[in-house]
Amino acid sequence: MAARLKALGVESVAIHRNAQIGDNWAHRYDCLKFHVPTSNYEMPYVYYAKELRSLHRLTKHDVVEHLRQYAADLHLNVILSTTIYSTSYNTTTKKWTIRLKAASGGQEKTVVSKHFVQATGIGSQKPYLPALKYEESFRSTILHSAHFGNAQSVAKKGIKSVAVIGSANTAFDIIEHCHDAGLETTMVARSPTYVFPYEYAIDPHGIGAYGNMPLEVADRLLNAFPLALDGQFSHGLFSHLASREPDRYQALVEAGVCLSDGSIIDVDAIIWCTGFAGKDIRETASDVLGVNESDPMNVPNVIGPKDIAARLDAS
Repeated sequence: MAARLKALGVESVAIHRNAQIGDNWAHRYDCLKFHVPTSNYEMPYVYYAKELRSLHRLTKHDVVEHLRQYAADLHLNVILSTTIYSTSYNTTTKKWTIRLKAASGGQEKTVVSKHFVQATGIGSQKPYLPALKYEESFRSTILHSAHFGNAQSVAKKGIKSVAVIGSANTAFDIIEHCHDAGLETTMVARSPTYVFPYEYAIDPHGIGAYGNMPLEVADRLLNAFPLALDGQFSHGLFSHLASREPDRYQALVEAGVCLSDGSIIDVDAIIWCTGFAGKDIRETASDVLGVNESDPMNVPNVIGPKDIAARLDAS
């Protein structure tokens, strides 16, 4: 967004809460890797190095290095180690006022602008941990994937076996890493899960089209679908590919540390790969926009974080 605006001659400033650009990736688990082609994650104007394209699966280190070099090469205006203290919008002047708070406790900054873009995503702020009966009686380690660094640090605590809860990309990254480190691993899936080969992800009828046509053309072709149709398209393609080799797969059935039939998986640690809470974009926006500094009833034509968030389309 900042790069596109600069190319259009629009002055902007990006606010980043971390100490360095790319830290939101740098702080994730060591074995993180992308499960789709690099071309699906290209950014405008500066592409990934040739050796990182095609069938290469980006690691978090690839992404971090690229983001930092990207911001440096394009001379983007970024304020680091800073969060939003408060946000307000004046409906008369059509201006935003954003007060910024530095992590170091230094002098506050205030930004006044015609436009404000919140690019913090949804479902990425707060780790989701399901509530369990008798959780307090579990004497071993419980952690979310957001706090998982690597299998070696887990093993140093004397842990020899882990149950990985979940069956999406993160769960497969972590269970493979734990297995390679010599830990006894068990994946717990809530419902039957198909494990698709990477060839499906790069099929030219889907996002593999990025390898067969210019990036801009593939973007328009694959990212212009309404969300309601996009999922059906992907489901139909994967179902078709799977039907051509039905004996390749095994379903992962429901399991758990304490199963419904009374059996128990005896493990030293549970790693929750259950994603993040905050699927409600209004709630996420309200949290990021900061405090409501004044009562809008006493300040004509000015609305604060909660009212701003309430006007967003529900997710």
